[in-house]
This record gives sequence, C-alpha cells and structure tokens, in this order.
Amino acid sequence: MKNESEEQRIKVCIIDDDLSSRNSLKDQLSKDDRIWFYGEYNSGESFLKAFKSPFSPDVCLIDIKLSEDPDGVQGMECAKRIKEKSSDIHVIIITAYPDAENFAQAREIGADYIEKGTRGEVLIDKIITSRQNIPNETSDEEQIISIRLSNQDKIDLPSLIKQIEDFIEDTSRLSPMQKKVLTLQLSGMSVDTIAKELDIEPVTVRTHLDRAKSKGAKAVRVPNLWEYIKL
Repeated sequence: MKNESEEQRIKVCIIDDDLSSRNSLKDQLSKDDRIWFYGEYNSGESFLKAFKSPFSPDVCLIDIKLSEDPDGVQGMECAKRIKEKSSDIHVIIITAYPDAENFAQAREIGADYIEKGTRGEVLIDKIITSRQNIPNETSDEEQIISIRLSNQDKIDLPSLIKQIEDFIEDTSRLSPMQKKVLTLQLSGMSVDTIAKELDIEPVTVRTHLDRAKSKGAKAVRVPNLWEYIKL
C-alpha cells in the first residue's frame, strides 16, 4: 500500500529503447524528490500492454523514434494512444532532431515536444515538477505551447508563442525534402554533411535550401525555449 508521500509524488514513466537515454533522464529527474519513477519501457508495445487500470502515470516521457521495426509502435503513435485513453496524462515527446511537422502533431494531441540533450532534460524537469501546482484545465495560450509553469512570470509567453507561430507558418510552405534539408542545416550540419546524410549531391542540397529561402524560410530557426525563460 502506498504511503501519503508516494501519493503526492508525480508518477513518471519513461518510454525509450535507448538505455543510455533512459538512464540520463533518470539521473536528471532523480534530483527532485517530488518525482516517482513509475516504470520504464523499451518499446511502445510494452508500455501500452501495461497501460490499464489501476496503472495510471501522471507523466509519460516518450522518445519519438522508439524502434527500427516498421511494424512497431513509434513515439508519436504511442503518445496519441495515451492521450486518447487518458487526456489528463501529461505527455512529453523527446527527439534528437526537432522538426515542424512533428511539432505540429504534438501540439495537435496536446503533448510537449522537446529536443534531447542536457537543456531539454532541464526543461523537462521544470515541466514535470511544476505540474503539481497547475489546475487540470489550461488556457488557450498554454495549450498553444503545451508548457505548464507554476510561475508564469518566469517565461515570456507572448514572444515565444509569436516565434512558434512564425516558425510553423514559414515551414508550412516547404516541401518534405526542403524541410528535411533545412532541419539538418539548422542542427549545425554543413552542405557536404547533409549531402552524405541524405545520399544526394551537394548541389542538390543547395538547390533545396535556395528554394526554401525563396519561399520565405530564409530566417527560419527552431525556437529556443531557453531564450524566453527568466532564470
């Protein structure tokens, strides 16, 4: 039987097929005693099999790319099924390569979408540990970025929302390949490295970038949430 302190802690499940990523998340989040690791899973299938009453996590951290198996349940699909079954569960999708399409899907289902790495883990920590102070219902503004903070004065929400909306509008005009090339460039890759990654010629990469810029994506960049958090 759970004691009172356990009942008050935030129950977190991690769904990631990379053991080192799971351990990294646990190391970061274990610094806060308000968090209770409720379970960890190396596939979407194994989590969904366990996801039935009385098993009820508060937060699910899901890697967007769970398996190379094409028939496996990927991160976004796993997130959708969780939200369909229990909309109150706070879902956080984590990714090594953020892009506009997946960001839009996460926003549509009411999930957070965060880049992997140290900064992302710190932000996840802020989101999870502040969750206990936030009512179940959120305003339209909060739903736009799906970030729940107990102290709204610590984040410049209007500016962040404006940049996210501009980012989505700019990238909506791009073709799938233009988005892919631009995303890799934004991650810091050179034209030659992108060409090798996508198995195309450097001149083709430049063509995609030029066409993307001609559609108004010259200044596009993934919003950096840390620019808007007042520490």
